[in-house]
Amino acid sequence: MKQTIGEWGEEQACSFLVRNNYKIICRNYRYKKTEIDIVAKDESGVLCFVEVKTRVCRTWEDQNKIDEITPEAEFDGSAERADNHKKQLLIKNTAILYCLENKIDIDNTRMKLEHISVYVRKDLKSANIKKFLLSVDRR
Repeated sequence: MKQTIGEWGEEQACSFLVRNNYKIICRNYRYKKTEIDIVAKDESGVLCFVEVKTRVCRTWEDQNKIDEITPEAEFDGSAERADNHKKQLLIKNTAILYCLENKIDIDNTRMKLEHISVYVRKDLKSANIKKFLLSVDRR
């Protein structure tokens, strides 16, 4: 079966997290129409719900903009802009359902939402990965 660009991006994001001492717990958790791409624990034990967005840089100009991208970037098609407030709220609610379903004590568990952008180079042989904190629950 042929892997999609999105699936490839999620693989890259998981590898990135593991290299940064995260433990992957679950991938592609679904509730109704909402999905959490990756559930993991960071090196300090915080439960992380990670949204992954993959974009292909089709022009040299796009490839050169990657290092300047922030969540507030004006770069058309930036992965960071795909996670608006509504999407973040859906992920947060789905994260709570994940915890309830898996008997995780949400009142005593530190959690955070993260976003990973995977920018695939035009030749599909390399990627630039950026990670952003969307929100944190300070328990």
